[in-house]
Amino acid sequence: MRIKTIILTTLWLIGAGFSWAENSPASSPSIPVAPPASLAEKKIFTLRDCLEQVKQENPAVRAIRFNLEAMERRAKSIRALYLPQVTATGQIGYVTGESVSYFSVVGVQDPEVAVRKISGLHAYESGGGQLYMPLIKEGSFFGMNTSPAETIQQMNAEITRYSGDMTLQQILFNVTKTYLEVVASKNKLDLLLRQKDISDKQLLMVKAQLQYGLAIQSDVTSAELAAAQNESAYDAASNLALDAFLRMGLMLGIDNPKTFAIEVAYPPMPKLPSYPMLMAMIQGDHPNVMKQEAVVKQARAQLALDQNKIWPTVEFRGNYAYADAMSQPGNDLWTSFVTVNVPIFDFGILHNQTRADLAAVEAQNLQLQQTRDDLQQSLFDAYIAIRDNTYAAAAINSRVAVAHKAFQKVEILQRSESVPLLQAIETEQAYLTLRLEQEDITSKHILSYAQLQSVVAGRWNWLDQPTMASVQVKTP
Repeated sequence: MRIKTIILTTLWLIGAGFSWAENSPASSPSIPVAPPASLAEKKIFTLRDCLEQVKQENPAVRAIRFNLEAMERRAKSIRALYLPQVTATGQIGYVTGESVSYFSVVGVQDPEVAVRKISGLHAYESGGGQLYMPLIKEGSFFGMNTSPAETIQQMNAEITRYSGDMTLQQILFNVTKTYLEVVASKNKLDLLLRQKDISDKQLLMVKAQLQYGLAIQSDVTSAELAAAQNESAYDAASNLALDAFLRMGLMLGIDNPKTFAIEVAYPPMPKLPSYPMLMAMIQGDHPNVMKQEAVVKQARAQLALDQNKIWPTVEFRGNYAYADAMSQPGNDLWTSFVTVNVPIFDFGILHNQTRADLAAVEAQNLQLQQTRDDLQQSLFDAYIAIRDNTYAAAAINSRVAVAHKAFQKVEILQRSESVPLLQAIETEQAYLTLRLEQEDITSKHILSYAQLQSVVAGRWNWLDQPTMASVQVKTP
């Protein structure tokens, strides 16, 4: 056997070497070639690794950055609308033939002329420039202050920024949830496999007892049903475990699932801060509150914009034009105007728009107060959820510990045939049932901490907190 093992190992290494050699360039044998993907070491991701990877690679997170840049640049472009603007024009042309108009001849000033033939002017060139500056318009005074229109766009950027903060926290929560699904699915898969084997043993025992009259047909039917259900549960768990793993790969932006693995271990439980401390964290700058405050400022800016439309606007325009017949000298002309527009009567259009903006400001102020109330309620619910899940986790851990001791005791006694095999199987079955329930409760318990982090918008990060040794998850 030892010689056979050495020969098989040698053949495998030679085959692997030939495989790598075929993939390497023949002209440069000194270049190191990486081994195939199947032989490469997989990268093992912890929960912290997954969260950091998603922050960098997730398309939604990257889209937030681009949307924020777009909003900020639009705000700058609106500000430029209230600053002086200069444009230049130039053209070269050629004119010949007769006029196509019934009322004038091209190039002739006298409307009484009867001759339609154009002579003397053929090629020409012209150019000039325009200067425009809104002096007083829509709340802007010579472009020195921030206009309401610019403020509206700036608040759009703020709304995008704070919405992005909450979107990021929701994405991180979903990553944590998927990670815990992977861990729980793997643990439950092992338990369900053991449960399936026990059901098969029970079915064989009942069938054997039926032959000796120690069981009836209904017992066999019940055992067959239990075995079929456990097999179905195992198959479903296998599919769910694979689905959770593939979804985790998509979140990480990894195309090949064979190149990474998930650390199958629950993260440690953190110490929970006091409720007043969490309240203090979200009082000042929570994204939901800051977003609603930006909405209020945007509504006020819209009100100011429509109010300023009622007042006169003052604009300055200057135009310079020059033309010649492709030779000096030519003619030039400069014109400049200061225009004042005063709204007189519009059947109440501007008045109703202003009143509507005023009502919108009042509505957004009330919504701001509601946002603060909703935030406090969300924090309270998340805190209570952790408390309830802690109680449930402590209860199931205690029950699992008792069941595990009973299973170990019966297992030892069964080896010496001091207890019936059926009793040992039933004891193990009860223990496995509690362990499956423990996996669900443990995952839910840990997820409640991630939910609290999402509520406080990352002001408190549960993975960075000191752990409590007394609440660590221990799975026998």
